[in-house]
Amino acid sequence: MLPSPEFLAHYTRPPALIEICRRRALLAGVAANMNDWREQRIAVQLCERALEFIGEGTATEFLYSWRAGPRELDTVGRTTPGIFTVSFSSELDSLEQWRAYAPDPGSMALVFSWNQLERVGEEAGFQLVPCIYDPTLHAQLSNSLVESFLPRITSIRQLSSHDLNSLVWEFHHSVSTLAAILKDPSFKMEQEWRLISPARAYWEPENYEYLPGPRGIRQFLSVSLAPAFTLPEDQCTFTIGPNGDVDQMVQVAGGLGYQLAGPKFSVSYRYSETSLRTY
Repeated sequence: MLPSPEFLAHYTRPPALIEICRRRALLAGVAANMNDWREQRIAVQLCERALEFIGEGTATEFLYSWRAGPRELDTVGRTTPGIFTVSFSSELDSLEQWRAYAPDPGSMALVFSWNQLERVGEEAGFQLVPCIYDPTLHAQLSNSLVESFLPRITSIRQLSSHDLNSLVWEFHHSVSTLAAILKDPSFKMEQEWRLISPARAYWEPENYEYLPGPRGIRQFLSVSLAPAFTLPEDQCTFTIGPNGDVDQMVQVAGGLGYQLAGPKFSVSYRYSETSLRTY
């Protein structure tokens, strides 16, 4: 396990930043929409190989049930949208992050302490975990996941069809959770951490919020940031991106920080020190 960084940054474009501060909440997106679909397949394929390696018998039967059930429902092998995530980086002022996730004039990064995000995660039932870029560790984690299910997989012939279906979906949700943190090694420079939700029902319209994005309308879960502003030492911190009118953005940061943290907590800011503009 990686050591916990002292601070993590959430890079964001102006529309999302305004929504976060207005709602006093982060917007957790569907994990399958956040990763490249090929990254989503990493955990799926490795777990399939682990079950195939075990060979004949109940492991093969379970693999068939998984492929015929929730695995088949996924588009191009992506995992169920029951896992929601919010992304952060331990790189607090990264040109790559500005270019990829906050390229527009007025973009900023919200910077939280580890303790602030840990409290946010505990309140929402989310886990704060690092993304994994090492292919060897990908395989180890996938094999360990399959091994943790083996005692029950070996007994599936004694299960009712209902209980077998429940076990298959539990396994699929576990694979989905793992898939949310396995990343291609080419993205290692992002040093990404994620708040990850527990597995949810496939469809819970009463809990979703909807916002437009570059690729259409997306569904989100609201993750309250109120727990991040409870202790005297808590601060609301912005990094002002390398684009736009930075003097005006100082005033904007102060106003947005007031909306987000309230009057009792200090708002601080710093300018990006990246030497190149993002356009």
